[in-house]
Amino acid sequence: MSDPLAISAIQAMGEGRWQQAGALWQACLDGDEPLTAAEYNACARSCERLGQWALYRYVITCGLEHFPEDRPLQIRQQHARAVALMHSGSWQEAWELLESLRKEALSFDWPCGFFYWSRQARYEKTLALVEETSKRLQVLNELSLFKSSELLPQRIAGILLWADCQGWPVPLRAEFGRCVQPLIDCLRCYDQPVRFIEDPALPAAVADLAAFWQSNAKVLKALSAGDCEFFARLFLCFGYLDLYLQLRREFISALKRLLDSGNKSKVAFAYRLALANELGDSAEFVRLSEIAQEQEDTREYARISAIYHVGQPYERAVEDQDRDFAEYIRGKSIAIVGPVDVGLDSGAEIDGFDRVVRFNHRTGLSYEPRCFGSRTDVSYYVKALLGRPEPPPGLLAGMSELDYVVFIKNAAEGCVWLEQTTCRKREQQGIWNYLDNPLLTGYANAVPRALFDLLCFKPSRVKLFCSNLYTGMSYCREYLHLSSLARNGGNIFPNASLHDPVSNFVLMQRMVQRGLFEVDEVLQEILSWPVATYMDRLSAAHARFLARPARGPLLEA
Repeated sequence: MSDPLAISAIQAMGEGRWQQAGALWQACLDGDEPLTAAEYNACARSCERLGQWALYRYVITCGLEHFPEDRPLQIRQQHARAVALMHSGSWQEAWELLESLRKEALSFDWPCGFFYWSRQARYEKTLALVEETSKRLQVLNELSLFKSSELLPQRIAGILLWADCQGWPVPLRAEFGRCVQPLIDCLRCYDQPVRFIEDPALPAAVADLAAFWQSNAKVLKALSAGDCEFFARLFLCFGYLDLYLQLRREFISALKRLLDSGNKSKVAFAYRLALANELGDSAEFVRLSEIAQEQEDTREYARISAIYHVGQPYERAVEDQDRDFAEYIRGKSIAIVGPVDVGLDSGAEIDGFDRVVRFNHRTGLSYEPRCFGSRTDVSYYVKALLGRPEPPPGLLAGMSELDYVVFIKNAAEGCVWLEQTTCRKREQQGIWNYLDNPLLTGYANAVPRALFDLLCFKPSRVKLFCSNLYTGMSYCREYLHLSSLARNGGNIFPNASLHDPVSNFVLMQRMVQRGLFEVDEVLQEILSWPVATYMDRLSAAHARFLARPARGPLLEA
């Protein structure tokens, strides 16, 4: 039976009371009875979170004396060695060890964080022989350029190295370190996207840094391009919409400067093309497309990006596994139907299309036929729905009614129950990797992902119904019940850190301007707005989730 002190320590960890948890674990260690393997791992996790590295190594050593075959403790022992190498300045050795540890499975109960340490070691080893401040800043700017759909916690690495190059007065540097260190202490312990981190101390750590930048707005202009992008999405995730918009603007400015300096990396090329897409710079797109033809991966990236630009063909060769679906779509009229009641009686029009496409279809959804129509022929499914150990109620029955079930490649990996269904299933091409994601930041929402897919197969007509781009919350109740919005209590902003709202809005505008698909009158009005108006409406619709500045309004830089 577990020691009551250990049970209390684990409870304190779950509630983010890390100091109290550490004291309770110390009492356990001072007792006469050894801990279980799981408790040694939990105790080590607490030490990691508190940065108690000497105690961290001691706990792991004690645990391995009692449980020498315990794989999590063995991995932690290597992690502790890597951290010690970091503290001794052995950056190259630490980086090599951490890179090997990144490949370890982290499915045990108390995983440790590798990715932050690996990225920090890369910064440190690269800068070790660079002394001049301007050159260090150049290196930091180049290393920070990172194009990812997800908001990853290791992106906080290097921020204190950047601060050390700013020449700030000592009190300002000390205040920044005080505000950012709790955020580093938290994020370095996790290897999953920030929106999935449930550490109770994280919101307060973000709030402290937000307060610093609210009071020192001019500091934002000195941030590297990659750091602007990371912090913009981090503050968006926690509802600091003003800081998100400010940092996103600074990101574009810093990105332009960095690209003008001649960066030739593939990440820089991806950003060049994505920036041309967002700004509607078709001349730059054509120039970059010619360069992209030299390599297969960049050639495909340019092909996808053509969807933004008038007069540029958006097409792809039909692969063998898609031939039946291509024939099913080619030349047909397609209605794409979202889950939002926008106040229009569109049901009869929807049912008049050759093919009706919805999202996450299942039986038991109370769609009003007058508004939403009554048919469903194809449904696109998200990974969050398919990744469950058991199918949600009505899902298998709903799938059996369809002509096609469509999901992103790898979304159904390990989903045994889906493999047992008899419906026609199809994997669609993903666009989340940096060389196939044409958005400036983030990842396309479900509707544009379906459009990317369907438009390749040459339908005669496509029209989108029942979507308002999150400017209201009039969802079908049963649809919302199993969505990530429901899990977040209706809070859009954690998911918005993955699906950047400005990037997605601009993408939809460009596609409509090109005439690639039609929209109902509600969405037509929304897409006629400038970005600033859209963000105001988005803010108003989700105002209860917005974080308020701790020290007054955002200062003008």
